[in-house]
Amino acid sequence: MADDKPQDTEEARDWLAQVAVEPSELLDSTGCAVSNTQRLGDAANMILSEASDWGANSIFLGARGLGPVKRFFIGSVSSTVAAKAACSVEVIRQAE
Repeated sequence: MADDKPQDTEEARDWLAQVAVEPSELLDSTGCAVSNTQRLGDAANMILSEASDWGANSIFLGARGLGPVKRFFIGSVSSTVAAKAACSVEVIRQAE
């Protein structure tokens, strides 16, 4: 399971920036305020901290679709955020 941990490399940061371009442009075109931040650390805690810093009134997350065994051992970011957030949380699942 340690292999699932992301590595903080320049290549990884560049990839993340590229992945965010299209959704950011789409949201921006609708008049939504968009910003992208990359933080290294526990994903759920980083999301909760960022939402608190912004004073967010909602958080939208994608679900990775971990199996029940993996979810039991490593937890689910979306579950943790939904349980601990001080605002509304929407979890988006991939269409099957």
